[in-house]
Amino acid sequence: MKKLSTVLLIIGMMVFTGCTVGDEASRYGGAGSSGEYGDEVHVNEPNVHLDEYLDRLSGVQVRGNGRSADVNIRGATSFELDTTPLFIIDNVRMGNDFGQIYDIVDMTKVNNIRVIRSSRATTLYGSDGAHGAIVIKTESE
Repeated sequence: MKKLSTVLLIIGMMVFTGCTVGDEASRYGGAGSSGEYGDEVHVNEPNVHLDEYLDRLSGVQVRGNGRSADVNIRGATSFELDTTPLFIIDNVRMGNDFGQIYDIVDMTKVNNIRVIRSSRATTLYGSDGAHGAIVIKTESE
């Protein structure tokens, strides 16, 4: 009986704290997930532009198109004028200038793109991630 109550206590703690068990991909939010790690899209059409892939991510708002598109992660609440997310390419912080990212990203080499919500992005990247992050992984990574 004591073992059963211990097991139930542990399970209750896991449920209460939101602890999840799973592989790395599930923790970072696979396609269609909407947790703090957000959504992920796998790049399989190299002729589709970066802004179009970002528009497919749940929670990402893209206004305009091409290098001049305005990219924001929905839900970022701020009184600041600039709420663009941090862009990360192969674990390298590239800043928040989408036009620059658009020009340097070769879509034929991109494997996947993931959005990380602002709360988790701040934990991972500090104040640079206050408005969320867009993580781009290429085949070289």
